[in-house]
Amino acid sequence: MNSEYPGFSTLDMRTQTAMIEQGHIFHETQFASTVSKPMSHDLEAAQAFAAAHDPLTETQTETIEHIKAEAGRIILGRFPEWQQRNMIAAAVNLERKERLSGLTTEEQAAIADLTANWAWVDAVRDYSNVLAGAVVAALTVEAVEAIAAGVTRDLEAI
Repeated sequence: MNSEYPGFSTLDMRTQTAMIEQGHIFHETQFASTVSKPMSHDLEAAQAFAAAHDPLTETQTETIEHIKAEAGRIILGRFPEWQQRNMIAAAVNLERKERLSGLTTEEQAAIADLTANWAWVDAVRDYSNVLAGAVVAALTVEAVEAIAAGVTRDLEAI
């Protein structure tokens, strides 16, 4: 079965490669561009296949997952989940006490510590978001790999 695709020769290389892998055969003449294709495949399926197997997209996805996992590991290494829950509970109790009767000097120091600790957690999360944004903006696999190479070092430096 032959089908004509207007502008077939302008399809990107990934789509053409995906179509070939799916059994399509390209025919170029001076009059038309056609492709023989199996009945069960179409252009949209080939484009979806190409997009799903794009090395840049795959590398970006894997790197973003790595960034988020590293940020989580670093945060949990310093403040395990149970300690984060205790920090939140302490902050809520101290805030309530401050509104009702005021805080002692020790309690004010505890709030300052809680605030500083939570600011560090936020800084790690924010920087992991910055790194993920840089990965999304990267135009080559090499650029993504360069970002990935420094993720642990950069996050641990916060």
